[in-house]
Amino acid sequence: MTGGPLMFLGGPITLPGGGKDELQSHLDSTLLKLKEHEMPYQYNINSFPSYHAAIANQAVNLTDAHVGGRLISRASIQSQPDRFISVARAIVDLSTVFSSYHMNVSRARNLNMKQQAFYSNAANAAWQTTSSSVVIGIPYLHTDHQFNVDEQKLMADVLVPKLDAPVLPSELSGVYSNEADFNTLDWQSEFYGEHYDQLQAIKNKYDPDQIFYGRTGVGSDRWVENDDGRLCRI
Repeated sequence: MTGGPLMFLGGPITLPGGGKDELQSHLDSTLLKLKEHEMPYQYNINSFPSYHAAIANQAVNLTDAHVGGRLISRASIQSQPDRFISVARAIVDLSTVFSSYHMNVSRARNLNMKQQAFYSNAANAAWQTTSSSVVIGIPYLHTDHQFNVDEQKLMADVLVPKLDAPVLPSELSGVYSNEADFNTLDWQSEFYGEHYDQLQAIKNKYDPDQIFYGRTGVGSDRWVENDDGRLCRI
């Protein structure tokens, strides 16, 4: 939906294991509301042989933006939806892209849809209660270094902290590292949660010389970046 300088984009909406007719049935009530309010819209439904194929078809180039984000639990949004909406509006008012991927990965359904089971894995435990993975973005200019430095500061000091407001103190929270602000201070717990120490033990086993490095990758807290970009062991 578009209107003036603003655009609302809903999608991609993914229904693993479902068909076009089933997804259409889930969207019917939303489309009816749009028609009732005479809101113009465009949409289409496609099917793909795999989840990977569907995501590849919707790929977005994040190298042209500074990004930050937050995993927000279902309980946080359900108990205070107005706060979530007000935060989204405040961020959009700062000429920032606000993207929210909604999901429910707390339970996995088997093929006959009769049994449900929790899975244990290395992902941040916050994913299991997440309703929305919020991603915000501001421009990145390949030809203006100081502009990018200022935008990084805006992201770290102003925009990302606003995303803490909708999160209930009692709820797990974190950040999806692939769409996070790399200046996140407590990135070990924010990105990896309670699994960080175990992941670091695995890295020590297979990379004892600490050859592989990423700014917010497991084990990178053993290094410090000098002003000239060189790495030094702590």
